[in-house]
Amino acid sequence: MIPDPAFHFSPHSRAGIPTPEIVTRCFLSATPLATQALAAALAPLLPPGCLLRLEGELGAGKTTFVQGLARGLGVAGPVQSPTFTLIREHAGGGAMGLAHMDFYRLSGAVEAQDLGLDAYLDGDDLLAVEWPDRAGDALPRRGLSIALAPAAVDGAAVAVAGRMVAGSRGPDDDPLDEPPRLIRLWAYDGATAAALDTLARPDDPGLREICCPPAGADHD
Repeated sequence: MIPDPAFHFSPHSRAGIPTPEIVTRCFLSATPLATQALAAALAPLLPPGCLLRLEGELGAGKTTFVQGLARGLGVAGPVQSPTFTLIREHAGGGAMGLAHMDFYRLSGAVEAQDLGLDAYLDGDDLLAVEWPDRAGDALPRRGLSIALAPAAVDGAAVAVAGRMVAGSRGPDDDPLDEPPRLIRLWAYDGATAAALDTLARPDDPGLREICCPPAGADHD
């Protein structure tokens, strides 16, 4: 469930449309590689200990985004969803590493806290949490929310990077031929807002910044 934050005007409002919290930006990604490129560009800009809430249904691209974060931090080796282990820690190439959590199997704040969540929240590594709503109120209102959803418009194809991409996907489709993803990022605090505001769009033909649709429109 995507939160419904209070609205403020930001430098990235389009046509006077208010945007959630301090800064919000939206991107359309045509491929997993484009999604990873966006996350890789964002990761080194984020403050130490930043909490990232990754929202989206199964297959929305949450782990793909985390893989991009890992690349941006200089993590060596594969990054997989910790669906069964719940937590995976990755050392970065610099001072900041990555803690990747998947709360899909949790049923509330107590179970999240039993994992030692407070220690991760007090640490300096980026903390990327998939299915954050399963932690109840254990996660503070800070950091960055990343909402990913298929960018289909009434089932029609969407033009991205000069080509048409279908708005639906079958189980046997190639993973690089998936529908485009709408990626909405919004900040909850000043330090994260500053990072998001300075983010330059990566030079990837499968990625472009767009006007953010009204909150909730991409989650119906």
